[in-house]
Amino acid sequence: MTFPAGEWNKTRETWSALTDQLLAAGIGRDGAVVAVGGGVVGDVAGFVAATVLRGIPYVQVPTTLLAMIDSSIGGKTGVDTVHGKNLVGAFHQPRAVIADVNTLTTLPPVHRSAGMAEALKHGFIADAIYLESLVRDRDRILDAEPGALLETVRRSVEIKAAVVADDERELGRRAILNFGHTVGHAIETVCGYEILHGEAVAMGMIVEAELGKHLPAPRSHGARQKSARRDCQVCTSAAPWRDGPRGRSRMDGCGSTSNNSGDTGSLRAYHKLITLCPHYPHLSTSRNSLIFNELHDQRI
Repeated sequence: MTFPAGEWNKTRETWSALTDQLLAAGIGRDGAVVAVGGGVVGDVAGFVAATVLRGIPYVQVPTTLLAMIDSSIGGKTGVDTVHGKNLVGAFHQPRAVIADVNTLTTLPPVHRSAGMAEALKHGFIADAIYLESLVRDRDRILDAEPGALLETVRRSVEIKAAVVADDERELGRRAILNFGHTVGHAIETVCGYEILHGEAVAMGMIVEAELGKHLPAPRSHGARQKSARRDCQVCTSAAPWRDGPRGRSRMDGCGSTSNNSGDTGSLRAYHKLITLCPHYPHLSTSRNSLIFNELHDQRI
């Protein structure tokens, strides 16, 4: 079974169509779903597996860097709605995750760059040595050298799996994995998913790192905030903006995300997005203000 690529197809309609196909084929509780593809495929297929016949097993076979190191790990499944990203879904752990880094050599460079955003996130939140290695080896990773990719996938999976094992349902520590995602999800929604998830997360991390300068924190954090703003440019400068009809038609569509905390304080620096992301001049003052106002109204 297949469905059209793209975040804009991660919908309840797609979930319904796939579920109907499984039921028509006579799937039983002894059956299973195998999700082969990127993060969108994994999220939708996982939600199908979580709900059909009240839940059947599934296996993740991620084929993008972002899916290998982040979305395939942790059991979050779901679809987007007109109200925001990932607002309908379930926690449903895969029985296995099978990743072959050789598939990453077939990807356009921009997709490897987008995956780097999640890898950098893991470094920022959990392992400064790993972060340094990502910066040092970024050209090898972006050029799809198997050894560099394998080490990146291995360490990122270790970091995320450890966080999830400690807090599967995101009642506490797992929220640290949302670094950059609240702002990132809002950007994706407003722009009609014309921007890759990793690129949006990179911009979100830049905004939050800038915000960190204005919040009480140990003095030693200053260097890390500067590192975040610098290193995330790896992900935001690798590809041109992909504006299109979905972006223009969704300009009024920014709403909530599944990472909401109800705290507007973390977005006080959002207006700095234009200056922090010079590679995205198309984030005009009017668009930037729209995103900020919608985030504030929704109390994200």
